Amino acid sequence: MISERVNIKPTEIVSTLKPVLVSAELDSSICVCLFTEDGRGGGVLHYSKNGEPLIHKLIGDLCKHLGVLSKQLKAKIVGGSNTLDTGAGRANVETAKKILGRLQIPIVTEDTGGSSDREIIFNVLTGRLQVAYLSNNPRPGVVTLDVSMKSERK
Repeated sequence: MISERVNIKPTEIVSTLKPVLVSAELDSSICVCLFTEDGRGGGVLHYSKNGEPLIHKLIGDLCKHLGVLSKQLKAKIVGGSNTLDTGAGRANVETAKKILGRLQIPIVTEDTGGSSDREIIFNVLTGRLQVAYLSNNPRPGVVTLDVSMKSERK
């Protein structure tokens, strides 16, 4: 049973042991979503630049509160679109991949780059991620009905 839904903006972090849905709207910014396979807890970070210290903070918080090693976490990364063609999206994705790789945190889902902004909803306990593509929406202000649901947990 989900206890609440939290919408996060860039530089915000949610890490919790509670059943929470986290949502965010992404352009060149990205979300790093972390969870454990056993459903003990998880967290999400939304950043648009200087993500390295924030990623380390999220991982540190989760490891401390869940009593796990970083390599026991699973990651899903989303966002980093190139809608403004500045290279910022690509740089954000590369930062996340570099840090997660160094800490041996597997990326089990990646939906990055491209020309579409996205909205996500992430369940921190189950690791279920829903992604809606927002750019080129025929009805401005309304999320497109073409929703990509990803739940690769095995």
